[in-house]
Amino acid sequence: MEEQPRRAPAPQPPAAPGGAPPHTTPDTPARLDGLRAWLATLDRMVAVRTRIGLALCALTLGAAGAAIYLALDASSSNDDEVSALRSEVDALRRAAAAGPDLAAIGARIDSAQAAAEAARAKAERLQREVDALRAASRAGGQNEPSGGGGASSGGGVKPPAGATGTGGASP
Repeated sequence: MEEQPRRAPAPQPPAAPGGAPPHTTPDTPARLDGLRAWLATLDRMVAVRTRIGLALCALTLGAAGAAIYLALDASSSNDDEVSALRSEVDALRRAAAAGPDLAAIGARIDSAQAAAEAARAKAERLQREVDALRAASRAGGQNEPSGGGGASSGGGVKPPAGATGTGGASP
């Protein structure tokens, strides 16, 4: 092996005034070694981050694949549900097309109108009876002596013809 020639030491800059140590710069190979060490550290950090990023990417792709599978599986069950709903709608359309029996509905309306008319006539008859009882009560109260009889005593009030009562005096 050959011996490498010795280098001469780098010239020293002149001393600064006031006795301060002169500013020295490290030689170039030492600086390059420092930069190489820094780049190696940086390379290791980037490699670790890249591995972590790839692992997260793989997990994300797996989750996306599972979601797509589940979505496709769910859509097939939705097709079954949609076809069932369509058949129900078709059945309802057929039932609506057949329609209800309009004659039966007309008969029910006529029956309801007749019942309403009968109820109205009965209410009018009862109102006339009430009016007749009030009038008889007022007329009977005026003929009583002022000794306190009145409608509450039941004296002198005649029920209308055909009405039955239990609280009045006989004629």
